[in-house]
Amino acid sequence: MENDKKLKIAIFAPYRYVVGGGPKAVAANASHLAKKHNVTIFTTKLQKDIEFKNCKIELIKPSSSFLAPIAFLFKKVNNFDLIIFGPFPGNLAFFRNYKTISSL
Repeated sequence: MENDKKLKIAIFAPYRYVVGGGPKAVAANASHLAKKHNVTIFTTKLQKDIEFKNCKIELIKPSSSFLAPIAFLFKKVNNFDLIIFGPFPGNLAFFRNYKTISSL
């Protein structure tokens, strides 16, 4: 039996200066989920070599790259069914959102 409900999924994916396996895996998983669900990526900067297919991108813009952890820490999201937290500093968003939205 297949569930036809489209989920609204938020993914916190911080910018990395070096594109390695982690960011590529996040992009691949997000793109796969976006085939059947509404996926929004929260990041501080887009990376040239990574493509989030069919995903909405929402930039978190701290005044300095050194403030990215603070920007993620204070980012509160609403109206999502699921949040997926990426590596530091993206995982800091957990503290503002874990009580109201299911998360991984």
